[in-house]
Amino acid sequence: MSDIVLKPRNETEEALLGRRDRLLQIAPPGYPVDRTILVLARVVHQNEKLMRCDKASLLEAMMRMVELGLDPSPATGQAYISPYGPTATLVIGYRGWKKLVLESGIVTGLDAQVVYEGEECNIVLGTDPTVQHVASMKPKGPPIGAYAVAKFADGHQQVHVVRSEDIQKARAASRAKDGPWSQHFAAMVQKTAVLRIAKYLPETPLMRKAFEYDEPDVVASVVTPKVVGGLREGQKKHGISWRLIPCFLRHLSEEEARKTWRELLPYREHFSAVGLDSSEKGNPPSKFAGVFSEVRAAGLPAVAHAGEEGPAAYIREAIDVLKAVRIDHGVRCREDPGLVGELARDRVPLTVCPLSNVKLCVFKNLSEHPLKELLRAGVNVSVNSDDPAFFGGLLETWLACVRELGLGEEDLAQLARNSFAGSFLPEEEKRKWIQKIDRLAGVSF
Repeated sequence: MSDIVLKPRNETEEALLGRRDRLLQIAPPGYPVDRTILVLARVVHQNEKLMRCDKASLLEAMMRMVELGLDPSPATGQAYISPYGPTATLVIGYRGWKKLVLESGIVTGLDAQVVYEGEECNIVLGTDPTVQHVASMKPKGPPIGAYAVAKFADGHQQVHVVRSEDIQKARAASRAKDGPWSQHFAAMVQKTAVLRIAKYLPETPLMRKAFEYDEPDVVASVVTPKVVGGLREGQKKHGISWRLIPCFLRHLSEEEARKTWRELLPYREHFSAVGLDSSEKGNPPSKFAGVFSEVRAAGLPAVAHAGEEGPAAYIREAIDVLKAVRIDHGVRCREDPGLVGELARDRVPLTVCPLSNVKLCVFKNLSEHPLKELLRAGVNVSVNSDDPAFFGGLLETWLACVRELGLGEEDLAQLARNSFAGSFLPEEEKRKWIQKIDRLAGVSF
């Protein structure tokens, strides 16, 4: 409890104090609720646009800030409340996102820096990324990009690069383009880099809430054409085929998923399916039954993450309710022998990610993983890497499975066949590759 006794001095403080009991309930232990009320009242009274905002939206933004444990003082750079028309909106700052990521304990270090014209910055990406950034003591030129570096407890690190055009697009799509972006430009650029890398980091419950609460990121109309253009260029230069599957985030509401679908709809010709990702617990597939009926009506099949942290029942629900034609992960199907039999009978693909399952504590070690068990049961399982930068690439994953699970040559051949059978390639192309595997499987390794 707070040791400060507050008396409202104005209408804003009175409104904020009216939620004090609720704030004390949702605040993390030790969070200074009364101080936050005083700071926010001062911030609001110093901003005429915020003064004109709907009080309900102001209170909601404050409650979200408190729930995340963020400090509203502008000097901390953790969080801002910014006017967006008549609505007050929570904008999480660079230091706020940094705090939330580091609280996971999995990421032990996180830094983001802006790169200015005239500075020397060499970034090497890949499985062992490095950054060499030499700052200049001369007057700063215009920003030409930024980067974020995340260091993990096991010693490896991940780097994400944000270019100048990405910064401008992020600002243009932001609800805070005339607020924090104007007043704290460098910090918002750093936030952009951290937010991009945070989407690929292991999530905590607070991070999941932060993704839901924070301002909208770059919209589909900006991202999709760029991604498609890059993939087409890669196919032309290197012969690498591609398929796109946009996904809804299940920790958000179905209405948010529907908004995303409306943004994606003009680009549906580029997609092979639509998926359901993010945290399973408390977010069953049936929560999104309505929007996936719209997806199917547009001629696209559904795929869904299910049976990783969620129960085996979520796999069945994804198939029965969403009509999912592929299950991502799905390893907890082993808890329901009847379901395993149905998956094998119907040849439903399971895209299993063994190293990811271990690193995210689905299994204590790889020797406990049911990959071989499911393969021998006739389930259409394939070996995948999840996110290679964090969990290891495909070759590393395959070698680990051979070593820890005792997979033989025929096991490897069948896993390779399954990977093509469960893909969205045309049937003729699937047959071509599976026949090639059959020929290779007849050769002694």
